[in-house]
Amino acid sequence: WRGPGRRTNPGGVGGATCTGIVEANATDGYTRLQGNATASIAELWRLRVAVAINVPGHATGVSGRADMSLNAGRFTAGTTGVGDWLAGDFLGSGHEEAWGGFDTTGYIGAFGTKREP
Repeated sequence: WRGPGRRTNPGGVGGATCTGIVEANATDGYTRLQGNATASIAELWRLRVAVAINVPGHATGVSGRADMSLNAGRFTAGTTGVGDWLAGDFLGSGHEEAWGGFDTTGYIGAFGTKREP
């Protein structure tokens, strides 16, 4: 699922927030679930990103990661294959989109967000 990202970190002053959608599946029944995601950087010079995942009515186990570092436009937390992983990239000419995936004990999914004006 990981395609080419921008490979650079967002820059500028102030902060940035991207909001969008989540698609997830419960691993015990493969039920399609939908929700929302928010990726935010409080201060662009600090290069720390927070991602919040919300699937109404389901405790996905990935409510969010509050302090992931950015490296070449990518962020990641946890370890794949052990039910505790979230990763993504910033994309677009002005880093206006963020997307990624997650894997928890009971759910796997993807998210896509677009920067708010």
